[in-house]
Amino acid sequence: MLPLIRFINSFLYQEQSTNSSIENNVTSIVKDPEEAKLLELLEAPDDATDSSGDDDDDDDIVGEGPQCFQAFGIVTAVGVLDGIIDGTYRFQLKDAPGNIKEGHNVEYLAFQPSANDDIIIRKIISITDELWTEDVIEPVPKTTDNSKKKKAIFERHKVCRLSKRNGREIFIDPPGDYSFNLDHVKISFVPIPGDWLTVVMRVEESEDSLNGVGEILEILEVMPLRFKSTEGVVSHWKADQKMGIIDRETYFTLDACEIGYVPVVGDQIDAHIIESQQGHLSWRALKVIPATQRTSYNRRNDMNFRKSMLAQSADAHGELLQNKYGISISTRCNFGKLKYGNERDMIVEVKNSSKIVHQLASAGFCNKFQTQMKLIEPVLKSDQYYQIDIGETVKFVFRCQAKFFGNAEELFVWNFKAFNIGRFLRVEVEDEYLQEVKNNKYQRKPKMEIDRENIVPTKHGFIINGVRSTRKAAFIPIKLGLFKVPDQFWDIMADNKCG
Repeated sequence: MLPLIRFINSFLYQEQSTNSSIENNVTSIVKDPEEAKLLELLEAPDDATDSSGDDDDDDDIVGEGPQCFQAFGIVTAVGVLDGIIDGTYRFQLKDAPGNIKEGHNVEYLAFQPSANDDIIIRKIISITDELWTEDVIEPVPKTTDNSKKKKAIFERHKVCRLSKRNGREIFIDPPGDYSFNLDHVKISFVPIPGDWLTVVMRVEESEDSLNGVGEILEILEVMPLRFKSTEGVVSHWKADQKMGIIDRETYFTLDACEIGYVPVVGDQIDAHIIESQQGHLSWRALKVIPATQRTSYNRRNDMNFRKSMLAQSADAHGELLQNKYGISISTRCNFGKLKYGNERDMIVEVKNSSKIVHQLASAGFCNKFQTQMKLIEPVLKSDQYYQIDIGETVKFVFRCQAKFFGNAEELFVWNFKAFNIGRFLRVEVEDEYLQEVKNNKYQRKPKMEIDRENIVPTKHGFIINGVRSTRKAAFIPIKLGLFKVPDQFWDIMADNKCG
């Protein structure tokens, strides 16, 4: 060990030009971890041991967790919505006094989520230029790490109501004027005004407040105040406004419904709802799912369902369904009733009654997923127009293959060069089993023929077998039998008792 140390010391005082080659040689020679550690201590500068104390001092100022402090600074710029302090820290004008100007000395409240994040100015506490007395004007202190007044931070769960929303920015009440961006918080649903929320936030500890809560520093998470799953019936539905009510107490919109589902009054649904103040209603549905078996059966047997669907289609696509510029299209576009798995063709005529030639650019169904209809002819090419001459009538042949039970309609649109015309193609797919049950339910049973085999003789006369008019009792009481106890058994019992 000593020869190695002498070897190292002999090279420490040589010229700097040979230091790099010598260090490489020494490193290659030293393979023991203890010897390598000793080599590092010998080569370290004299002031290396003093750096640890400085690091401890820095840790007192900037930690790894969130930091909140009050400090002083000078406003170096003021814009339309925000300003800058000391040329570095940006603040919002809504968090500052209305008379703030460039050059003002201010005291501000700052927040830093972590040591690697930027410092955020949460509030301009005061303009120190205005803090003066008649005799003495106190100078504004210069901000240093030691002059920063640190504030304690704690998390809080607060019940709030969403009062207003502007795009991704939402305002909560209380406090009423505080807003935050949805992109910067953890949230699992899209809130709207009126929703009751539980907001998880970081707040400043304040001695001036009665409950010890100061300024809101950061919003961590937003959750609904109350959430539950329920079953219900659609009691109101407005197709033009795309909104409805469930059980006269829960508000919902078409955006909350399952993809492809259009509500109808009377539908039985399953919903996930949260507490929300929507007029006189106290709940709002985040997700609405039709109870498939119950809803589909009710719709097939509801006479008003068809009228409701036709009314919704007419309201939503009134202009699209109208004939235009001399082009008229057949309005009777119904395949009728089909059994599951069967096919049927239908012809829709497109007639040009105008005095000009029309160019058909394209045509197709709006919903290309889960469709059970298709266009057979004519074959339209995407790279050229289909010409309809003056007075010409073109027959479009459609084919429907029954795949889904119940009533269905699909919108087919003819896209001409300057306008569009649409038609709903409708079909009703029957379930053979349900139809058989329905027919047998109301079918009158044939009269039973009476012959010798049906007549049963009894002591009261002849009777005919039939159906019991009363239902057999589920439990029939049976009286237990009474049995005489032998005298020998009584004698045995008496002897035992006396003994």
